[in-house]
Amino acid sequence: MNEMNQEQVELLRQRMGEVAALSPDNPLRLAVMAEVTAAGAWAEAEWLSLQRFDEDVRMALRHGEVPGGLADRLKRMPDEAPLRSPWVGRITRWAGPLAAALAIGVTVWVVNTGHAYTVDQIAELAVDNHLRHSYVQAMTHDPHEVELKFANTVDWPVDVPDLSGEFGYELQGARVCRFAGHTVLCTHWMHAGRLHVLYQFCPSDFRMPMALGDSTHTVERADAYDVRVWSEPNGCAYVLVSERE
Repeated sequence: MNEMNQEQVELLRQRMGEVAALSPDNPLRLAVMAEVTAAGAWAEAEWLSLQRFDEDVRMALRHGEVPGGLADRLKRMPDEAPLRSPWVGRITRWAGPLAAALAIGVTVWVVNTGHAYTVDQIAELAVDNHLRHSYVQAMTHDPHEVELKFANTVDWPVDVPDLSGEFGYELQGARVCRFAGHTVLCTHWMHAGRLHVLYQFCPSDFRMPMALGDSTHTVERADAYDVRVWSEPNGCAYVLVSERE
C-alpha cells in the first residue's frame, strides 16, 4: 500500500470518477485501476462503490427514470469541484444527449430546489465533509488573517469566532468548501490533542431561518461526533464538529 497525502488522495478520486464509465480494456482506466490497487483498501472500496452506483445509474436511465440516490449523491459532492463535469461527461458517454440532458436537469434541480434544510441535515453535511477532507488551504493561528484571506471568496462577511479565549482551542488553518453546492468556510482547531472543525455558512443559502438558536447533536458514522449548531447576529451560522473522546 502506498502512503498518500491528501492532495494525492483527492487527485486519485478525481481520476477514478473520470474513467469509471470507460470500457474495461481502456488504457486510461487500466492505469487508474493500477493506482487504485497500489493505494490500498480505501481506494478499492471507493472504486467498487463507484462501479455499483454507475451501474444503478445506467439501469435507471434505460428505463427513463431519475436514478435512485443520484440527488443525494449530487448534494454530497464535496468541496472544491462544482456540480458539473464528472456526471455530465460520464452520462453523455453512457446514453448520449438525452441522458446528458437528464443529468443536467437533475443537477439544476438539486442545487436550486426549494427544499429547506433542517439543523440535523446541516450537522450531517458537516460531519461528512469533515470525514472526506482533512486538509487546509491556508495555515495560520490568527482568526483575523483568515478573515482577510477569505473575504473575497464568499458572498457574506467572514467572521471567525475566536475559540482560543473561551475554549482554549488553537487555530490551525482554514479552507473554503461546499455543502450541497453552497460555499462554506471551514477552520480547523486543536484542543487537548483532538481536532475540532468549525464551519461558517449563510442560513439563507439553505432556505433556513436566520435565527437558528443553539443546539447540539450526535452524528453517528464509524465513530460518533458531537456537533453544535448556532447562529450569530452577523447573519451567519456556525457548525462545530468535534471528535468524541
